[in-house]
Amino acid sequence: MNGIQAVTDLAVYLSKNTEIKVLKYEKQTGFNGEYLVVNSLPFSFGSAFNSQGTLNLNIHVPDLGSGLPNTKRLAEVSDMIMGLIPVSLDIEDAQPLVINGVFYQIESDSNVMSDSDNTHFINMVIKVMFNALNQ
Repeated sequence: MNGIQAVTDLAVYLSKNTEIKVLKYEKQTGFNGEYLVVNSLPFSFGSAFNSQGTLNLNIHVPDLGSGLPNTKRLAEVSDMIMGLIPVSLDIEDAQPLVINGVFYQIESDSNVMSDSDNTHFINMVIKVMFNALNQ
């Protein structure tokens, strides 16, 4: 498992389970509308039995006509994503998201931030956990 494979696996999963455009690493030139962007931070391979990495999932929603964030839609999409990827595995009934033997869970999210493409976005940090011996 490496960051590129984790990004690809999560992007495919989200594409199959949402109607929102899912992109890897960056937005396509000329694309307008709401979209999700998945990218990775460095992965740690220090322990074969407890390797992990971090993905960023940015939820972009077009601004309202006034240039202000559409916080209602950002909250709706955020809630939808949290229904697809567990927030914490510490909850008694939580079912982990497992893709190809790799565990994914939401670790945190950010405040609403402005982007240069007339969207505002929320960043969700996704923790990726795997056994390096099985990858």
